[in-house]
Amino acid sequence: MPDKLFSHLNPILFLQTFVAQSVEVSAKMGGGKGNDRLRYIEQLGLTASGCFETAYRQELAQDGPLDHDKYADMIVEIKNKIGGNFSRASSEPGMVRVVNTRCPFGEAVI
Repeated sequence: MPDKLFSHLNPILFLQTFVAQSVEVSAKMGGGKGNDRLRYIEQLGLTASGCFETAYRQELAQDGPLDHDKYADMIVEIKNKIGGNFSRASSEPGMVRVVNTRCPFGEAVI
């Protein structure tokens, strides 16, 4: 994996990182079997998103808490790095909504 994960982030690296995080989460949760599947998927998303947030913060020297707008901008920038065409849709307290006009993995994926 490149030293500068965020600046090199693209759809392929995203999937590679996501799969690597999946293996780690699966091992920690005993394989994600039975009723644990929903919890497994949630943990997988949180673990992978944390990985990309850390890379973003390191490369852009973002220490400490981000205000709502900066956090929303970070989410959009990360999503666009993996090949989407995301933009902010609203700015409700405690929530970030985005819209996407292009899927990074092709038209077959909705």
